[in-house]
Amino acid sequence: MTQERIDALNSIGFEWMMLVDWDVRLQQLTDFKATHGNCNVPWRSHENPQLRTWVQNQRKAYKRFIEGASSSITKKRIEALNNLGFEW
Repeated sequence: MTQERIDALNSIGFEWMMLVDWDVRLQQLTDFKATHGNCNVPWRSHENPQLRTWVQNQRKAYKRFIEGASSSITKKRIEALNNLGFEW
C-alpha cells in the first residue's frame, strides 16, 4: 500500500486493525476461566467477541496439527491450553 493511500485512510479516521499477541489472548482466556469457571467462550460473547474467534481458531489449528497439516499451533501452545483445561 502506498503512503498516499495510508494518509488518505488516516485522514478519514480509519482504525487500523492490530494483531493481538497469542499470549495476550491466552491471558484473556485465563481471565475468562477465572470468571466463568471454564474456557467455553459463548459464540455470542458480548464480553470479548475477538476471544471467541481466537478460541475457535485454536480448535481449527489443533485439528490441522493432529491431522499432520500445516498449522499455526505448536506443542508449547497446546500444552498451555491443556494446562488451562481447554476443551478441544
